[in-house]
Amino acid sequence: MSKKKVQPKKKKSSFKEYLPIIAISVGVALFVGAVVLFTAEKEITYAEAIVYYAYSNNQFAAEKVLVDSENMEKGVVEALMNEPLTPGLKKTVNGKVKVLSVDTVNGLCTVNLSEEFLLENGNDVNKEANAVYAIANSLGMLQSVREVKINIEGDSECDLGHIKLSNTFFPEWNMVRFEDRP
Repeated sequence: MSKKKVQPKKKKSSFKEYLPIIAISVGVALFVGAVVLFTAEKEITYAEAIVYYAYSNNQFAAEKVLVDSENMEKGVVEALMNEPLTPGLKKTVNGKVKVLSVDTVNGLCTVNLSEEFLLENGNDVNKEANAVYAIANSLGMLQSVREVKINIEGDSECDLGHIKLSNTFFPEWNMVRFEDRP
């Protein structure tokens, strides 16, 4: 006698059986989409600004730079820490200085810098003035800024050698070579 192979009956699949797998797949897809959306880099738009670098005889000369238009004040201060592109100009703020924050309220721009700002000028009054007024003059070119306050690590009572940082600083256009004055 021959034995007949019995084929198992195929069970009909129902949508309900796959529902947990579908739900997990949709959840993973939504999660991945959200991660991609929130980690995508923000598009930066740039604006032209003028910064002042040391030129000669304790004067400044202008150079145009591109800065983030969303935070122009911070961009201007950070630009001062870069080497100028124009031959003969010198930066007055050391690249090791960190810009901790920059806030402008009613024309007063408060720049909070790291303590490296205090260490770079070797007690030379001209270098100290150049560092402070490079910042004040450059920020003073922005419509939003009339005066500048420089804090060190949040402290508003520091001295930069001969210069009291507890003061506010206005742009000193007489320190800028004539052809670069606003």
